[in-house]
Amino acid sequence: MNNRARPVAFCRFARAYNVLEKLVFKDALEKTRFAFLDSISEAKRILLLGEGDGRFLAKLTSINSNCLVTVLDASPTMLALAKTRVPATFLGEIHFCKQDATKCTFPFEAFDAVVSHFFLDCFTEETLSALLEKLSSTLRPNGKWLIADFVEPSPNALRSIPQFLCLRILYAFFRLTCGIEARRVVSPHKLLRAHGLSESRCISFSKGLLASLVFIKQA
Repeated sequence: MNNRARPVAFCRFARAYNVLEKLVFKDALEKTRFAFLDSISEAKRILLLGEGDGRFLAKLTSINSNCLVTVLDASPTMLALAKTRVPATFLGEIHFCKQDATKCTFPFEAFDAVVSHFFLDCFTEETLSALLEKLSSTLRPNGKWLIADFVEPSPNALRSIPQFLCLRILYAFFRLTCGIEARRVVSPHKLLRAHGLSESRCISFSKGLLASLVFIKQA
């Protein structure tokens, strides 16, 4: 049986997602999400994957007021919320696309930047491998890929036990309620390197449970 993620199930939490996030993590996810926003402040064509309720889109379009953004999310409710967050001062263009990223065909070298915050952790290694191959091809040479996500800690390290248990609870919850296919965080580092991307910036939050990264595609 194929346990492919069903992202549309996130609709049920869309309007309360911000509140739930802050109840559990306070501002840690926000800090991780926005850590390297400055690195794409001059990008012209940007792809946002699994954008959710539009908080990153709002910040992005306030500092990069004349870019072309493609927002791809499988949840129509999340997309509707994201649309309401675009500032009136934004002079660029935004395409909102209700699609499953794993089933999309992306144009070759179409984007200066790809952003996948708290999105890649929904997939198994098999699905992620196929998805990253497509996404790396749609990123232009010298383009930047921003990733904010959880980090799978070692269950054998005593100091990592709280983070390990936290992730197990989160994955059990989202598998049950939203149908995500993953049971753990699959690190994308090796897969991205295989497709010509290298890590240029990294910062950790919440004692290593969260990380924000920038990868650059080699020319």
